[in-house]
Amino acid sequence: MVKPENFDPRRLRRAADHRTGRGSLVVTQANEYTIIRQFGAVVRIIDQPGLSLKTPFVQSASTLPKTEMLYDLAVSDVITSDKKSMVADSFVLWRIDDPAQIHPDAVRQRRHGGVPPRSGRLQQPEKPSSAP
Repeated sequence: MVKPENFDPRRLRRAADHRTGRGSLVVTQANEYTIIRQFGAVVRIIDQPGLSLKTPFVQSASTLPKTEMLYDLAVSDVITSDKKSMVADSFVLWRIDDPAQIHPDAVRQRRHGGVPPRSGRLQQPEKPSSAP
């Protein structure tokens, strides 16, 4: 497929909105997933780039990134159990492989800048028992 130099997908979408009714076309970029919801329930997940259709006013579309993301935590001073000072710098690299596994509220909360609630707790390692 050959693209002209001045191709703009937003321009195509605006033109299609005027012909087919506002909001019926969904553009999925190469680096994102598009989630189609109908009355809050996930109906379809689009992972291929291109144009798709959705029912206006009944279905809504939201996107999640496919790329690897970096969450860099602030550097913090930590005092160890033996009263020594230590600087902790941590980060998390993550990627969404299966958007169907995302918590249902994650898309809504991501849009409003919140963090989805944790669905489970971390397991604490068991302490070794001291046997005589």
